[in-house]
Amino acid sequence: MRRIGILVCLLALAAGGCGGGGRHASTSGRLPPRLAGAWARSADEVAAAVAAGRSCRASQLAQSLQADVIEREGSVPTRYRLVLLRAVNHLASGIACTRTTVVTTAPSTEPTAPAQARPAAKPKRAAKPKPQHQPHPHPAHAKPPKPKPGHGPGGGQ
Repeated sequence: MRRIGILVCLLALAAGGCGGGGRHASTSGRLPPRLAGAWARSADEVAAAVAAGRSCRASQLAQSLQADVIEREGSVPTRYRLVLLRAVNHLASGIACTRTTVVTTAPSTEPTAPAQARPAAKPKRAAKPKPQHQPHPHPAHAKPPKPKPGHGPGGGQ
């Protein structure tokens, strides 16, 4: 929106120096009033389309304004030409046409197949309580037997 305002201001400045006369505008330093007015109206239309959210229309109008300024750049005073061309080119390239597509679907009149039922989950078994550990002799845990007196190495002699 700011770019459009700058362009309109630039056109107003250029139009402010407008004057009649038979001399060519680029040598007189004045922009023909009709041209300045037409471009200002075009810039206003671009601004209105942007404000209304009509980006495709705004883009089309901006490109049309750009083409018109380029076509008639010889009528633009030299001191305004470069700035005006940059502004109008920036404006035209800065507006993107974004189309929004709304898709609506009507409810189907065809009967729908019933949803397939999932197989029932198996019930979980109740956890069995662990049996209490009862001590019992186990060869790996058992203590070696004590030797009887008189048996084994050095026993009694």
